[in-house]
Amino acid sequence: MKKRLFILMIITTFMLCQCNVYRKNYKAFTHPIDTNHISIYKKPYVLYKYISADPNEGGGWIVKIKNKQDDFFKVDILEFKFRNIWIKVGDLGLILQNYDSLKIPIYTMPDTSSNIITYVYNSYIGKLYDISKGFALLELYDYDYDESTGHIGEYYVITKGWVEFKHLCDNQYTTCTGLHK
Repeated sequence: MKKRLFILMIITTFMLCQCNVYRKNYKAFTHPIDTNHISIYKKPYVLYKYISADPNEGGGWIVKIKNKQDDFFKVDILEFKFRNIWIKVGDLGLILQNYDSLKIPIYTMPDTSSNIITYVYNSYIGKLYDISKGFALLELYDYDYDESTGHIGEYYVITKGWVEFKHLCDNQYTTCTGLHK
């Protein structure tokens, strides 16, 4: 009896660990930096097809993140009725919203007591690499802008680190404060 109870506890613990932080179905968007095609996969490393950015909006599609395995996020893209497909990390994005030019810390780990890499004072687009404990691991980008022509130049990396959810937006078409939980 004790052996069966112990095995049941081990199995239950394993099952709970598999549910991880993605059980909340966080949202992000595809095509964070450009409108080039991105690959979607039936399962990690098994290519399914390519998708383009939204032609009407010139940006990406909203996805629900369900899980992460290796370098892939398991997502649903509702506009295409794609469920349980996989997208490589870095092909999803979030917006670091900072309309008030606050001093926002970028951490080395998903923890406010970890070292701070730098502070940012503006809004940026971020490529998403991981989610953990109320933080997102982002590579933040900025771009050159020519005010006289209105032309947006090349994107370049500002920094990469962990950002608290409260500073992030999952929809590039809206002004929001914090990720929806």
